[in-house]
Amino acid sequence: MHTELVLGTCNPAKVRYLRGILAQVGVSLRGAQEWDLALDVAETGGTAQENARLKAVAFAERLGRTVLSMDNALYLGGLPANEQPGLHVRRIGPGAVRASDQQVLEHYARIVDRQGGVVEGHWEFGLALAGPEGPIADTVVMSPCRWMSPPSPRRTEGYPLESIQVDPVSGRHLVDLDSEARDALWRQSMGASLIRFIQEHLP
Repeated sequence: MHTELVLGTCNPAKVRYLRGILAQVGVSLRGAQEWDLALDVAETGGTAQENARLKAVAFAERLGRTVLSMDNALYLGGLPANEQPGLHVRRIGPGAVRASDQQVLEHYARIVDRQGGVVEGHWEFGLALAGPEGPIADTVVMSPCRWMSPPSPRRTEGYPLESIQVDPVSGRHLVDLDSEARDALWRQSMGASLIRFIQEHLP
């Protein structure tokens, strides 16, 4: 397979991680920022999968290209259902406004602290493909995760929670791993599922 996809996001970290996975099967991934396009798509879906579909369709329609989109939801052990971040990882505090990277990190570090410094949980990744004519396919991938406070002093722009999420093998915060180890972790957590999804739904 050799094809080109656009990732419906302007998050540089997300583009970098998924590009490394898809390069293994000859898929070139480009970020929407290459077209200076920053769509504000209303995330009105009830799941990460539905929101990914909304974003894929919106970007594909605007660009006239095949688009891959990814949305995510977070669930942490020890929290009641009404306190789970779910789809609203960045919407915290009064009025549930979209928080900055630093605000997100501080919020979740406090949650981990309250539960003794280590929390188990899982990410739910919604994936969707769309073309200029509309939706192609969508799916969901579950990925277990572990969180540890205090945070690393290092930061990844666009992915603040890498400063408290830890690699289950080494026990180090993701932000402190070298690029090769971080790419390997992404391949392990969702690489096979993403590749299978692309291969099944693209010619």
